Amino acid sequence: CPSMVGMMVDMSILERRIADSMPELYDHLVDIRFPFSLIASKWFMCMFVGTLPSETAFRLWDLFLLEGVGVLFLATAALFRMHTAELLGCTDEYQVVAVLGRATETCLDFGALMTHGEQLPGFYEKNTFAQLRYSTWLEQKQLSDREMERKQRQSMLRLSQIEQNRLQREREEQERQTAEQRLQYYPELFLDVDFDFFAPSAELSS
Repeated sequence: CPSMVGMMVDMSILERRIADSMPELYDHLVDIRFPFSLIASKWFMCMFVGTLPSETAFRLWDLFLLEGVGVLFLATAALFRMHTAELLGCTDEYQVVAVLGRATETCLDFGALMTHGEQLPGFYEKNTFAQLRYSTWLEQKQLSDREMERKQRQSMLRLSQIEQNRLQREREEQERQTAEQRLQYYPELFLDVDFDFFAPSAELSS
């Protein structure tokens, strides 16, 4: 999924999978408000090139071409699992980024990386992964559609308020002009009229 919507889908799946397979770590990272997309999106968009050592990245690419995009999820989860203890000791997102940065730079053992990934039960099932991505994409699309509808409703409401204010100002101006005309021709009838009453309100003039 090369688009930003696709990236949102992948990050949503990643978070869901980590929450299911490493709940303690996931809860801790949520508590310190670590955004998974902050670092994982870079890994996914570049497919770990420039992140993992070249030898490890190339072997990951070989497996990616054979098995598909799920390998990227598996490698990401494996990196989190390999450094769970350090990540649980982090108190803010900057420390998490630093730990994961060191983790990727020193990840020279591709076999160990995949072994940690394979020890995450049910993290990646090839036969169901495409279906999972599609269902998550539908969820994200529905959320996007609802958000767009909400903004459209807000925009229409704002336009309606502006139109109502305009009509109100026009009525007030017409009433003022009518009162002034009557005053011009029948001044004795308006000796006690407070013409400030006809002035536009401060709220409408804004």
